[in-house]
Amino acid sequence: MMKKLGLVTVLFNSDEVLPDFFESLSIQTYKEFVLVLIDNTPTEVTKSIVDNLAKKYALKISYTPMNSNVGIAAGNNVGINTANKLGCEDIIILNNDICFNKPSLFESLVSLSQDQNKPIIAPKIYYHNNKILWYAGGKLVKWKGTVYHFGYSEDTKELNIAGFTNYAPTCFLYVRGEVFNNIGLMDEKYFVYVDDVDFVYRALIKGYEIWYEPTLSLYHKVSTSTGGMESDFGLRFNTRNKIYFIRKFFKFPFFYTAQLFTIIAAIYFGKKAGRASVIVKVFNAVKEGYSMELSSYR
Repeated sequence: MMKKLGLVTVLFNSDEVLPDFFESLSIQTYKEFVLVLIDNTPTEVTKSIVDNLAKKYALKISYTPMNSNVGIAAGNNVGINTANKLGCEDIIILNNDICFNKPSLFESLVSLSQDQNKPIIAPKIYYHNNKILWYAGGKLVKWKGTVYHFGYSEDTKELNIAGFTNYAPTCFLYVRGEVFNNIGLMDEKYFVYVDDVDFVYRALIKGYEIWYEPTLSLYHKVSTSTGGMESDFGLRFNTRNKIYFIRKFFKFPFFYTAQLFTIIAAIYFGKKAGRASVIVKVFNAVKEGYSMELSSYR
């Protein structure tokens, strides 16, 4: 019997990217999946686009409009729970600003997931419409409290070797159902940013390694909708969430070095982006990170 997959994606003003997203899903040779859409900015226009595309490409969908923007982590949780109720065995957490160029992507992922040593799988990811590399494995640097992608434009032979890695973003991540059963869902306190770092780190703590598979790839229309460190929103949530993450998991000496690095980096990038009152904003974000009650997801 074929595994039923739940494809969980959170919409946030996503109307423009949905046509390409649906079309690339439709070319997949593996058809046993349900597209679970959680809409944080629902409108009648979006619902019409979703319905028309689902009909055009004959895709099975589940659409849930939220009453307010609950964030990425909470949206993913609603989607994962919905997929479970629909009988999905494994989950693919994915952005809707991605496209696939290989019809066999899902088929290959399901095949790889049969190996008990590969409970979480991440493909190689390029920037959309070119061959510039965005992700080819990654690592968490504990003394800094931050993660890095391997590659960043340079697609070397070393990056074409499959193997285990200790970080992968949730813009596309294949996760066997058992992982959620054993480590829980996403920590909703993050709202946006660092929620993926938290999730994969908890998986690693529980012994679930991430398999990086470079023979599988996709394209990502890397979004800047939240502004990164170039916006007050990005400065606040990046900083407070990293502090929260460090408080949850790190002990001496990383507890101190990672906080110091986070604060210095936030001030540096905030100033570089021309943010006003950067030191005050970083201080407030750190204070907020300390005021957050630690989740039971640890």
